[in-house]
Amino acid sequence: MNRIILKISISLLIMAAVVFLFFKSTGTVDSNPWEALPDSPSLILELDDPMSVMTTINKKSIYKNFSRIKQFKIINDRILNILNLLENNDANHKLINGKNTFLIAVYREKTEGTIYVLSTSKVLNLKSLNTFLKNNISKETGVKIIDNNGEQIIETENFKTKEKFFLSAVDKLILISKNKTLISDALKTYNDILNSNFATEKSFAKIRKAAGKSVKIKLFYKGKTLKESVGNLVNEKFKPDLLSLQSVSKWTEADILFEDNELILNGMSVGDSTKTLYRKLLQQNPRNIELLTILPFNTNMFVFQGFSDFKKWYGNEKKSCKTADVNKFAELVSNETAVVNTSVSPSKYLDKSFVVIKVKDIEEAKAFLDKYRVKNISKTFNGHKIKKLPQGDFTRKLLGNLYGSVTKNYYTFVEDYLVLSNNEAELSLLLMYYDTGKTLDLSNRFKTFSANFTESSNVTVFVKSNKWLDVITRYLNDETKKEFVKQKKVLKNFEGVSIQISSVPPYIYTNLYIKYSENNEKQQENLSLWNVKLDDEIIRKPYPVKDHTTGNYNFIVFDKSSNVYLIRTDGTVLWKKELDGLPESDVREVDYYKNGKIQYLFNTAGKIYLIDRKGRFVSGYPVKISPSASNGLVVFDYNKKKNYRILIAQSDKRIYNYTVKGSKVKGWNKFKMPDIVIRPVQRLVANNKDYIIAVDMSKNIKIVNRRGRERIKIKGKFNIADNSVFYVNRTNSKGVLLTTDEHGKLVYVTTSGKLNYTDFGNFSKNHFFLYNDFNGDGSKDFIYIDNNKLQVFDRFKKVLFSYKFAHPVTIKPEFFNIGRNNKVLGVVIEQEKTIYLFDKKGNIIISNGLVGEIPFTVVNSKNNREINLITGAGNVLYNYRIK
Repeated sequence: MNRIILKISISLLIMAAVVFLFFKSTGTVDSNPWEALPDSPSLILELDDPMSVMTTINKKSIYKNFSRIKQFKIINDRILNILNLLENNDANHKLINGKNTFLIAVYREKTEGTIYVLSTSKVLNLKSLNTFLKNNISKETGVKIIDNNGEQIIETENFKTKEKFFLSAVDKLILISKNKTLISDALKTYNDILNSNFATEKSFAKIRKAAGKSVKIKLFYKGKTLKESVGNLVNEKFKPDLLSLQSVSKWTEADILFEDNELILNGMSVGDSTKTLYRKLLQQNPRNIELLTILPFNTNMFVFQGFSDFKKWYGNEKKSCKTADVNKFAELVSNETAVVNTSVSPSKYLDKSFVVIKVKDIEEAKAFLDKYRVKNISKTFNGHKIKKLPQGDFTRKLLGNLYGSVTKNYYTFVEDYLVLSNNEAELSLLLMYYDTGKTLDLSNRFKTFSANFTESSNVTVFVKSNKWLDVITRYLNDETKKEFVKQKKVLKNFEGVSIQISSVPPYIYTNLYIKYSENNEKQQENLSLWNVKLDDEIIRKPYPVKDHTTGNYNFIVFDKSSNVYLIRTDGTVLWKKELDGLPESDVREVDYYKNGKIQYLFNTAGKIYLIDRKGRFVSGYPVKISPSASNGLVVFDYNKKKNYRILIAQSDKRIYNYTVKGSKVKGWNKFKMPDIVIRPVQRLVANNKDYIIAVDMSKNIKIVNRRGRERIKIKGKFNIADNSVFYVNRTNSKGVLLTTDEHGKLVYVTTSGKLNYTDFGNFSKNHFFLYNDFNGDGSKDFIYIDNNKLQVFDRFKKVLFSYKFAHPVTIKPEFFNIGRNNKVLGVVIEQEKTIYLFDKKGNIIISNGLVGEIPFTVVNSKNNREINLITGAGNVLYNYRIK
């Protein structure tokens, strides 16, 4: 590939210098470069006003990305240097008048090679070219005029590399090629000796006439040479498919348009009506792509086919298949099919392949397949039945080789579509994404990309190229694969590629679209139901608070500018209030008036706030805290009679107790800690006794009763881990309370203050520890998250589950209820701005498409079966539906 680019570079350099700098006028003949092209080119690139084109496209971001390829950059810089020189040379600038045409033609049949033909505004002189080359080309290159079968042409040869280029001039044309036969043929063609100029051939003339008149870059491509030109790049396994594509067109023309971050090719093809594929395409009307509503949001590739008459496409040939009667089932196929893939690696390609088929009558299709299905395999997932056909090439026989990746034939029905897969788990995942609204049609990034699709098509190919780079290598031969891998850093910035083919008899219209995104890796998919932009970066997690008037949950959110917001369940900002500082505590709900109306309680360092649903301060609030608070308040309702007690640690190292009216509780012993307390005070209840626990910055621990009197005096010393809290022990009799120390050892505290230990392994002092029933078996499990590793142990120290993240976990994970007896563990990876949810079996419910960089909350916000995840990234609050 690099050799070809280098050859083009040398040719362009010679041509630019010759044409624009040193040729003199010897006449007024007008020359058409098309008349000089020898017969049977495979590909032609036409540039009108090439100097202007090169100047313009070099300013485009997508073109600059190509320039990151070393050889491409060398070529491009050299061309630009020559063009800039020409712009500053008034005497020679007259050779360019803005009407010049530059043709690059590639030949693959009788003669192989490339010829460059450029028109100028003046008649060219071969001797002037020869003189210029001798004076300006490196001493390592020889230049001479040679005789080639009676024709004079110029030969240049690099003495080191032995590479030769041949040049000639006729009228107002300059011809350059590495193949002197092409130069000779071009001169003969132009002088009408061979009388075989292909450009007047009917099918080619037709598409050339249809090309955009104002478009300065055009591509012409012969379908017959597809196998030869592309076939040299692909794996032998996929070459047969190229043979069938050859018959789609005799010639294809595409107008090439460069936008800053986009490359667009719009064109048309003319074909041979005697060829099966071309004829069959013309028999089908284009269709809108409706099946996007069931494809998962993480689809990285799909090929869609739309039909107006599938029976005509299928044909009359009787096909045999052991899996099921494909000939009968073909009668049930409606107007859409697709092959879909969600993998990011070649090894997972088959596991993550799907075939989607729209059926005319879903009940009839179900009954038909039930006759063939494997009887003892059936599963229900969220109301969808997953069944299995016998293994075989059912989809390939029904729809063609393109659909042959699915052979294990697990299947289900979604809306009016039959979906088949090789993997039951992946099919379940597709159904989960569908049920939770995480489909491709709702993906913001895909919406933006697909805005460039034509409304309807016969074929649409979409590849999320930055995600599918590794998978693409499975289609390439070994040599091409190596080159492809070298350019991976450049290719990853191309967000997506789409190709569309639409039948409009007697033509086939084509559209190719490539999108470039400089920060492609950093961009996050957004599958939120809604998002709200606040004034400043969001801090702390969003707090779900009950709206007593509707029964729904609204959300309280804080930002870095000391604002507090109430966001309605539909994303509407109900109110915003400015605080005296940043919040220290979580938001606690209280019923101040004991009348069923809820108010929201929290504190800053200087004040306690109590705000009602309408954003009004409750009478007497805010309450000033003196000395200032060092931690966040907690609220206890000991007897469930709404006689709330508010505990706050203050900067004098004492723990204070307030009533909900804001006054200090009488009888409370505001005990003093040796150091400042920044952790919230904990209250645990075991054996009908309260254990109120305070931990200061030096890891001193005090455990007191409701009046602040010491309940347990710890005998011994241990340093509680920074990310651990106390739990009531439900596992054994080693102690009433448990937590972990800085080394990850489990520490039990007995009622007498004695310490007992259990060792689960070595952990860093930054580990997180949770004590919860992870797998739903009724017993508490021991959950450690250290650096980037999650481990779940049962009471016998057996590892129930482990998972390794790509980056460290720096925010405390949290359990959430998403239904009766159904919990998930939520983890935020701050570095990735990604949220993971694990179910009780350790399955990742979702790890893509959820943007988040702060602790989040999971809640049934509308008091229905829908489960929502509320989180923030930057100054944006997101609401995702996860069930």
